[in-house]
Amino acid sequence: MKIKRKPTHFVGCEGQSEVGFVAWFHQHMNNTGRDVALSRSRCTEGDGFEVVRKAISEMNRLQKASGKFRSCWVMVDDDKWEGKKAAALQLARREGIEPIIANDNFEAFLGRLVACDLSIGAERARQFLVNAWPNYQKGLDKTSLAEKTELLVQGLELYRNRNCSFTSFLKKVGYF
Repeated sequence: MKIKRKPTHFVGCEGQSEVGFVAWFHQHMNNTGRDVALSRSRCTEGDGFEVVRKAISEMNRLQKASGKFRSCWVMVDDDKWEGKKAAALQLARREGIEPIIANDNFEAFLGRLVACDLSIGAERARQFLVNAWPNYQKGLDKTSLAEKTELLVQGLELYRNRNCSFTSFLKKVGYF
């Protein structure tokens, strides 16, 4: 009898905040009956080009050990490119990795989810995050993020009909 393997997706994460978010999201997906596996790796905290290079390396290493991923992604803050954005995105796509670019930075992304308003600027988004989550600090793990599951899920709904890489990710892994 052959054991059916869960669809596995790879997410290379710029920093610990992104790793925690993907871990929370993975747990949320499975807690809500969406049978999926998300393999995540912290891919350094350098500029975006270095994050992409590390993600490619990690993806290749893990695929050699476990088999091909259904999809591959890299989460990078938009403020991390240091003039190398076009080259990094070209490299990622050539290697089969789709970028998920957080406008401004991850804390602004999370703040927009918590505020349920994707149009607000980075500073206002961070203020919403602090107001809704007074003890928030960078690098939270999935357990800490789970305290705000209801807010995060409401924010994720805002992406249902948007045309962006994060929506593509949510669709590809079976969230929508």
